[in-house]
Amino acid sequence: MSKLQIVLGALVATTTLVVVGAANARPKDSAKALSGGVTISVHTHSNPGLLFPTERLAYDFAPGDEFTYSSRRCADPAPFNEIGLDFRPDYPGIDDATGVASVRHLAEGTVTSVKQGGDRGTIEGTITSIVCVTENGARVESGDALVMDYTARFRRTSDNEIQLTGRWTFSPTESTGTFEDITGGGSLRAQLTCLGHERNPAMPSCEDLGYYTDFVGLRGDTSAPAGETTPGLIGHFRDPTP
Repeated sequence: MSKLQIVLGALVATTTLVVVGAANARPKDSAKALSGGVTISVHTHSNPGLLFPTERLAYDFAPGDEFTYSSRRCADPAPFNEIGLDFRPDYPGIDDATGVASVRHLAEGTVTSVKQGGDRGTIEGTITSIVCVTENGARVESGDALVMDYTARFRRTSDNEIQLTGRWTFSPTESTGTFEDITGGGSLRAQLTCLGHERNPAMPSCEDLGYYTDFVGLRGDTSAPAGETTPGLIGHFRDPTP
C-alpha cells in the first residue's frame, strides 16, 4: 500500500459513512451526469506544519530523482489554495455556494529524463487535491479528494525556476468521496521554484539553497497575490454520479 493510499484512507476514515440500503442506492444514470470545465490552482511547499510529508528536489537532479511537496492543513491560511478549485457548472456540495472551493494538495513527481546539460527533460507525477470543509466552526480536510496524473516537459529558465508544461487526467479509481468515477483532463502549467526568492530577490535562490522549496501550479507571476494569477490546471470533467 502506497503512502498516498494510507494517508487518503486516514482522511476518508474521519468522514461519517452513511450506509443506505441497496434499494435506495442511486443508479449511475447518464441523465444525471455532470460535465463542464474545471480549473485548479496548486501551491505546495516544504516548510514545517504541512498536511503530507515532503521530499525536496535537489537543484542538481538526475533521472529517477523523486519529489513530494505538500500544502498546509485546511485550518491554516493558504491564499492561492483558498480559491483553488472551480467547476463550471458548479459541482453540487463543492463550489455551489461561492463558485470556488478551498483545497489542499499533495504534489508528487519523478524526473524521467534529462538532456541538454540538465536544463530540459520530462517529469511524471500525481497531484492530489483534498477539499476543505467547515465542521463545528473549524476548517478541516474532507474525504473528497481529486487525484490527477500528469506528464510534463520541463525547462530550467533561471537559477530559481523550472517550468513544467504538459497534460493531466483525473484518476476515477483513486479519486475519493463524491469524486469517485470522475473523468476528464486538460493542460498543465507549473513551476518548481523558491517563492522566498521570487518575492524578495535578497533571499537565497534555489541554486543557492541547493534544492527547490515549492511546487506551484499557477500561470502568471508567482509573486503576485492570489486572484491575480491563472490556475495551472485547466480542463474538463465528467462525473456520472455527482
